[in-house]
Amino acid sequence: MIGEPLEMTGITQNVKELINQSQEMNFNTSHADYDFEGGSDLESSVPKTKQSNRKIKDLEVHQNGQKSRVIRRDVINKTIFRIIRRYFHMLLEKAVPDYKSQKKHNLMKMLISFSEFLFPEAENSSKMAEVMSALMFRREVLISNKEVSQNQHLQVFLDIQSKYSHKLLKPALENKYFRKMFERFIDQGMEFYEFDENVLNNSKVYHQELEKIVKIYSSISSN
Repeated sequence: MIGEPLEMTGITQNVKELINQSQEMNFNTSHADYDFEGGSDLESSVPKTKQSNRKIKDLEVHQNGQKSRVIRRDVINKTIFRIIRRYFHMLLEKAVPDYKSQKKHNLMKMLISFSEFLFPEAENSSKMAEVMSALMFRREVLISNKEVSQNQHLQVFLDIQSKYSHKLLKPALENKYFRKMFERFIDQGMEFYEFDENVLNNSKVYHQELEKIVKIYSSISSN
């Protein structure tokens, strides 16, 4: 960990233990065949400062005659998926620093190579790249709108970050390609999560909601 342990580190450990109970994670960090910068050490430089300011909708409730902020669960969960998106953007930027200057049709090819780099054990790197595209480039939609409309499993990853509802959570976690991404995030991205501004400002509720998501993931794994 960077610096002193954060207050919610114990909860983060619980999250990792929950996901390890569902299956043993064994990520291969040797990718000599792929010419990505950063190698297996992509997670080594998590920013220590707060990330860019992002507004979170909240409700005001009266408690003991005083107003206090309560963040809705749907907003927290939507933000968690956006943090996962930012985490993979961070990995991509470390591996391919000029990816933002790539043309749209090149980005999809690059994502296929990037998915092979991160998930060499995945059975279909093109399908993995489609899910990564829907999650990471939801505004640009690198895959065609026709492909998205014909594949509701991709639409889920566009909707879950914008018009979130709890009914989207299970199909997202059932997607075998996103599950690989989620496992990577839980296994190696918790430091990134803890330093996200939203989590720093509301650590307890964000860790509680992440634990709930991991429990749903684990229940799907055990079925």
